[in-house]
Amino acid sequence: MAKSVKSSKSGGYTLIEILVAATIFATVFSGVLVGVSNGFSLIDKARHHTRVSQLLQSEMETLRTNSWADMEKLPEEAEIDPDVQFGQDYFDIYTVIRKIEDIGTERKLVTVSASWVDRSGRNETRSYSTIFTKEGLNDYYYRVL
Repeated sequence: MAKSVKSSKSGGYTLIEILVAATIFATVFSGVLVGVSNGFSLIDKARHHTRVSQLLQSEMETLRTNSWADMEKLPEEAEIDPDVQFGQDYFDIYTVIRKIEDIGTERKLVTVSASWVDRSGRNETRSYSTIFTKEGLNDYYYRVL
């Protein structure tokens, strides 16, 4: 009678299986890292655009409260220090420029631009433009009906 021979195979993984698993893990992990990095970049960009929008809108509202005589006294181009306006050393990465251009005898085109360098080293710029007139918002009369 012949004895059956049992092979003694251990329950471990082969080298090929380990290499395939490591490759899959590395691919998934690198994809996750790229996704997280892109997410942080988008959050940073949104944060800058929100801050700049607040800065530009604030400058426009400050200008809106001026009389026409005060508007005519302003220089054609000026750099605005947002830290002075907001009272904190928080906006020092932004350069804010205000340009005023005559587009008629009683109209001025006002453009306020902010520029900064984002975390990837790219220059970014955002601008707001509006037209101020001599008979503009400062001269409106409100009446109660």
